[in-house]
Amino acid sequence: MPLSSYPILTENMRPARVDKARAAIADLEDGLARGEIQNAVYLRAKEMIGRAVEEAWDKAVIERFIHNRDHQPADETEAGLLREVGYASRPAPHTMKALRRKTDLLGDTVAGTAITGFLSEIDPLMKQIARGKEIAVKRLTGDAAREARAAASPLAAVSAPVLRRVEGIMRDLTAAVREKMVAQLDERGSRILEKYLKEQDAFLAEPQTGRSLARGYGPVEFSTRIGGGKSVPDIRMLIDALVTSTRETPGRTRYARRPDHQERLHKLSQERVEEICAAFIQRNMSKLAPIFDAKGGNPELVVVGNRINPAGMEADLRASFEDGSSFDIRTSVVWSQNQFGTVYARYPVTFHDVTLPDGSRMGTPSEARMQEIFVTVPASPQPDGGHEEDMDEPGF
Repeated sequence: MPLSSYPILTENMRPARVDKARAAIADLEDGLARGEIQNAVYLRAKEMIGRAVEEAWDKAVIERFIHNRDHQPADETEAGLLREVGYASRPAPHTMKALRRKTDLLGDTVAGTAITGFLSEIDPLMKQIARGKEIAVKRLTGDAAREARAAASPLAAVSAPVLRRVEGIMRDLTAAVREKMVAQLDERGSRILEKYLKEQDAFLAEPQTGRSLARGYGPVEFSTRIGGGKSVPDIRMLIDALVTSTRETPGRTRYARRPDHQERLHKLSQERVEEICAAFIQRNMSKLAPIFDAKGGNPELVVVGNRINPAGMEADLRASFEDGSSFDIRTSVVWSQNQFGTVYARYPVTFHDVTLPDGSRMGTPSEARMQEIFVTVPASPQPDGGHEEDMDEPGF
């Protein structure tokens, strides 16, 4: 079924994700129709669909019923059941049965009806993902193989030696700054935790209702204030991992640092940096490897500089080719923050000082022009060495 068959899913994901989800569903269904799907295509489709489902689940269920202070369960029993749904894993082929069991306990409540509707809608999609895993193959055959090659990503056509070489250099770059990036995230997490605890003290110092005191100023309240009324997931999960709630007095809740909060924060930072470095390597391979492969020969790639700063990391590299052409590349990991305070990484890659085989400079070296011009300009013809009889005789 096309994406239009999943209205709840579509309405609750960002517009920027719609096209990716639509393409992923189409790729998955094409494979199911053929009876085999290339493993790389299946994994990409599964990832894109998984992200879309998780995003829609957070908006349609978690933010609407679990972390929404305006939604009032009928009693503590329903509130407990909702918490169980919130603590459960996000929808995936292997979690659907457990989620169904937890949701069925909510009955025909407003939340139960809405969550059941969401799970029922995506159930066929989860079954398709499960079926895709069964028919995924490393190599397609026949027409399927030809179609896959035609639609392959730029890296699919790059020779293995070139891929290994570029990947090795990128891994060395990330290894050199990995610990510093972890330290950056540790410091950021500590600042956020201290800010949260300070705001909690201010909250408890002000007159509060009995209900607000019992609820306390928890991770949800803090991340919702930062998000301007919308809970910021990465802030909420960070604080939730670092604090624990205690009842100071009956009807008064306070959150305090966990005894092992530093170890927990460091582990979270390490996991995040692993994700960032993997994305950085993939991003640069997709830019450099096709150029290297198209130029052929034995290009030289050297690291000119590699540094880390409060905004992220930055590296400069220089590539030189046997035909006399060359270029510099600047590649970065840049911390960015949206209007809700969510911090995420960007991976800009830019080309500079591009020299063609004849020694001329190529202007506006975008990625498209590197593919269209740099890799296609032939080497300058070598001067004629002359006939053998016209050459000088060796002297003494």
